[in-house]
Amino acid sequence: MLVQKVPQPLPTMGWLRDLAAGDRERLEEVSDAVRLLHGAVIAPGWSRTALGVEVDRVARMQALLEGGVHGLLRSLRPVVQWRSPVLYAPYPVDRDLYLGGRGLHLVPS
Repeated sequence: MLVQKVPQPLPTMGWLRDLAAGDRERLEEVSDAVRLLHGAVIAPGWSRTALGVEVDRVARMQALLEGGVHGLLRSLRPVVQWRSPVLYAPYPVDRDLYLGGRGLHLVPS
């Protein structure tokens, strides 16, 4: 038996409505919270993160210089695999994406 859930409205949150309306005080509260979170969670390890990104960037540039675009794409293993002309990437469902001559923008994460 298939049970269908009835959509429920989101609870009314006055502060969220104020934020969406551009209320200066609410914006400052959110800004302060983000600044505190950044200082506590992101900033302490940022130099290690930046170093890791730089090391990876240098490796990708070297792969590009030595093997062209094919070499760069091959260097993305094991996360993605390049078997010309197909780039295989893990995805929750099995699907093919045909670019039809359009470009592909890879975003590291």
